[in-house]
Amino acid sequence: MDSDSDDTHTVASQQYRRTKKLISQLPRSTWQERSYAFWVAQQLEANEPWWRPLSAMVLGATTTAMSMVLHLGFRRVLVEDLHKLTDVIESERSRAVVTVANHESTMDDPIIWGAMPARMRWRPDCTRWTLGAREMLYKNPAFNAFFALGQTIPTVRGDGIYQLTVEIGLRKLNQNKWVHVFPEGKINQGAQLLRFKWGVSRMLMEAERTPIVIPMFFSGMREVMPLHQRLPLPRLNPFERIFYIRVGDPIDFTEQVDQWRTARAKIKSLDDAARLDEQVRIRIASQLWDAMSALTKLGYIQKLDSVGSAIGPPLRYAIAVTAMASANVPGHISALTKHCNLALSKDELYRYTELSRESLLKMIATIGAPRVINGTAALMDVLDESVKKMLPTLCRRNREENNYETVHQRGMELWRGVYSKQADKLESKIHAWYPDLIEVIQIDLYGRLLSDTRVLDEKSTELCTIGSLIPINVPAQLKSHVLGAGRLGATDDEIAAATALAETVCAHANDMAHQSL
Repeated sequence: MDSDSDDTHTVASQQYRRTKKLISQLPRSTWQERSYAFWVAQQLEANEPWWRPLSAMVLGATTTAMSMVLHLGFRRVLVEDLHKLTDVIESERSRAVVTVANHESTMDDPIIWGAMPARMRWRPDCTRWTLGAREMLYKNPAFNAFFALGQTIPTVRGDGIYQLTVEIGLRKLNQNKWVHVFPEGKINQGAQLLRFKWGVSRMLMEAERTPIVIPMFFSGMREVMPLHQRLPLPRLNPFERIFYIRVGDPIDFTEQVDQWRTARAKIKSLDDAARLDEQVRIRIASQLWDAMSALTKLGYIQKLDSVGSAIGPPLRYAIAVTAMASANVPGHISALTKHCNLALSKDELYRYTELSRESLLKMIATIGAPRVINGTAALMDVLDESVKKMLPTLCRRNREENNYETVHQRGMELWRGVYSKQADKLESKIHAWYPDLIEVIQIDLYGRLLSDTRVLDEKSTELCTIGSLIPINVPAQLKSHVLGAGRLGATDDEIAAATALAETVCAHANDMAHQSL
């Protein structure tokens, strides 16, 4: 038992006695109930000689297995700013840590911790305590032991913020541990974060020393574990799935909590105190929601800049725009354009607009007119008005300026430039399928559309094509155009950057498709 449990004058000791009383009231009629009560009591202190080695085994084996799942079951794992969490966890600190994250599936915990460094996986003091649904996890004595040693505190949904779970969570915070919370309170596979529950607010307010709060955002699990599937088995796909984690900046609520404590000490009415408590809980939950909501958006454009650094900003963003249109998230195009309105010079913004409109037009060849129209509308609706006035108002592609032979020759040059030795073979194959199809591809798409280099040259067109193909999952065509980009002068770094831009868009698409970034 820690020393504070013997000190009758501390907040922590009062909270400790309250928790012990709740544990003593747990039913113990059946073997399952006795097992459950035993493991909950062990969690409160976690100081038996056998606890640490057994807990280390469960935590280490589980997180190592989850690391293997991440690297074998996903095509790519993108982790951003993890050091903001690990630096705090591994530091000599005098306060606890609370992490909060969105909640996509039943596998969120522990799979997100598979991204933690190997050096931390076998150390219980560097691993989170988390709150998990009792009805799903603590089903029998074996599960009781496993999840208790795995530092998962059983939560009873609907029992409110004064239940035993929150008390044990407070105990861990008073021991300077790391507690992870999914404040939405349930799985949410929608586009918007749900309202946050007040349990996390209460823990932050009533911990003896106000914890450091670190928000986290991740995506990729809703496709792996969709709700309402018949068999609750993960749908892993190492050729398609992308997993993304971003860690936000630490948040310090110390000043706010101190103000609440000072104000509460002056209140004599229990009703007034209860109203003040509720107001502060709501305010803290709202601030956490805002921080999490911002985190889902904050890293997006920064990530595009990071992964696409081998390509200059106007073209980099034009490739991202084609990927966003392909992924059918026009709201992202609006967000990116708003960013460009502020971040780019007027000349750069003009160039971004011209490249983006032209790349969208050319990508009719890969993603179709409806998504191109939606993407173009999203771009133009928010574009700076002064730049709109600079844009050309007449059509560049005048049918009278190109005769059939000229267009055909230009299209065939690009066709052979992209497909090289495979060009004739592919042409024959498509002709055998449907003669009109190859005619339209070579004359209308390659001739009139893709080979027009007045705004977007051939190499840049191929990089945009790569960006448009990744979201629609057409591996054969993607491979051809990756090779084609190289043949037309793109470097390996530029091709890798275009690929990473599209993958980053895909990683965010399902999470924010209906949000105004």
